[in-house]
Amino acid sequence: MLSSKLIRLGSLFVGLSILALGCAGRPSIIPNTDPALRKTSAWFAADAVKRFPFPSTQPFAGAWNGRADVDVMRDVVQIANFADEQLTDVDVWINRAYVVHVPKIEANKDGKPGTRTLDFQMFFNEKGESFPTDNDKYPVNNVDILSGGSLYSIRIVVN
Repeated sequence: MLSSKLIRLGSLFVGLSILALGCAGRPSIIPNTDPALRKTSAWFAADAVKRFPFPSTQPFAGAWNGRADVDVMRDVVQIANFADEQLTDVDVWINRAYVVHVPKIEANKDGKPGTRTLDFQMFFNEKGESFPTDNDKYPVNNVDILSGGSLYSIRIVVN
């Protein structure tokens, strides 16, 4: 009886170790639903550095027909596109200091918005640091997107 408990505990330990090692260098344990966003943290950091500084000189197009749902328990932001047009080559900025590039966000189709779920640890600043997950100390104050050469602000909903 004791040996079967030890075997189960050992199996659990090995399984958790494999899971942890398999996620090393990844911004999240669960793979992103968008295959184009299944990159390593090092890749996101290097890509973010190329996108700095914040594009304040781009034309400001106002509020975008979408929403940024910030889930502070899961440390993610879900971008919802309510527009009838797909967005491509989108830079999503948090607090104008952390960025992640999203290849596309589908259009609203049949009343269902196109969405992208982005882990906080996919967003990096110009120093290669990911967005902090201490939400009390570092809240998400604004979310902006750069798409098609225009800058848009997004309405934020914090859950």
